[in-house]
Amino acid sequence: MKFAWDEPLPDLQEPPLWFHDIFRQDGTPFSQEEVDSIKALTKD
Repeated sequence: MKFAWDEPLPDLQEPPLWFHDIFRQDGTPFSQEEVDSIKALTKD
């Protein structure tokens, strides 16, 4: 199935709690806050 590993989402809607990828299939981030945090943690 598209999102969940253990419970199918028959309507294929984005799950309320994102737990897999950082980016959606179109390349946009699911959570810009998460992307900003990763950038801050990996900043030189």
